[in-house]
Amino acid sequence: METFLLRVIKGSGLSGLASIPIKRGRIVRPLLRAFRAEIAAFARRCSIAYREDSSNLSEKYERNFIRSRITPLMEQLNPRFKEKVLSLLGDIVSVNTVFDDEAAAVLGAPAIVRQEGEGFRVRAGAFRDLQAEVRFRVVSRLLGRFSPGFIALREHVLLVEKSLFSLRPNNMVMLPGGIKVIREYGDLVFMKEDVAAPVTDVFDVGPGTRAFPLLGVTLDVSFEDERPEAFPEDRHTAFFDAGRLAALSVRTFREGDRFVPLGMEGSVKVKDYFIAKKVPKGRRGRIPLLLSGGDIVWVVGMRMSDPYKVTGETTRVLKVRASVTNEPHRLTKPPDVV
Repeated sequence: METFLLRVIKGSGLSGLASIPIKRGRIVRPLLRAFRAEIAAFARRCSIAYREDSSNLSEKYERNFIRSRITPLMEQLNPRFKEKVLSLLGDIVSVNTVFDDEAAAVLGAPAIVRQEGEGFRVRAGAFRDLQAEVRFRVVSRLLGRFSPGFIALREHVLLVEKSLFSLRPNNMVMLPGGIKVIREYGDLVFMKEDVAAPVTDVFDVGPGTRAFPLLGVTLDVSFEDERPEAFPEDRHTAFFDAGRLAALSVRTFREGDRFVPLGMEGSVKVKDYFIAKKVPKGRRGRIPLLLSGGDIVWVVGMRMSDPYKVTGETTRVLKVRASVTNEPHRLTKPPDVV
């Protein structure tokens, strides 16, 4: 009863209002529904000595304040106040069972929720369609997996829902315990990780195979004597007119970067290209860019630059194969905070 009132005051959801269960796993509380007066009367009747913890008399503790101040006032309105709360708790437990079963089904559906490293990725569209209370349970359990014992308040879920229903495709919510919920277009990502510093280095690229751990990619560069018959279907392989290339290097995105996407005549901002392709803001700074001199010739794994494509006049072909070696789910720049 005291836990119920405390959680009402602090704004717990329906799940939290169920308070302390009589049995949870290996822990059983057989006297949880017995009133203190009943236990004291039993002790007197059976001549059982007991000691009173002196802290029970201190009203600086919230639970004691409710016990000594709030409960007596409620019992003036209804002497059976405690019994009524216990009855209500029974009803809440029954309702909770229904919502808990639905939330468990959602958490077990890979099409909606899947684990990604230390975090979780949730499909925003399917998440929006859930009944509000089920959505609350899903959020609560995801947060609980980061911090066991964490009790999600309505205000926490409202922040997540503000991100979920926001018109901004990229934003971020900060929650207690260092937990972040990041909106990445059609997904919500729950994570607990520090923001990584952006990679600003430029790395030289030459023939052969070389790994670039900071960029999470390995590049295999080789010269081909014959032109490919068609553009590769594998987006991680690109062919270039070697005669048009200068010294090669690789780095990540910088503000103001431009390139001419294959099949186009004019240049576009790489940022605008990422937006058009719905690349989450947090991932844009982790996509390697292959450069010839100062020109971007390939947004690795996505699209090459038209001026460097293989044509009928090409006499020597450069083949570049990219292998992703590491895709840590980190942000190189924090998105907008909700």
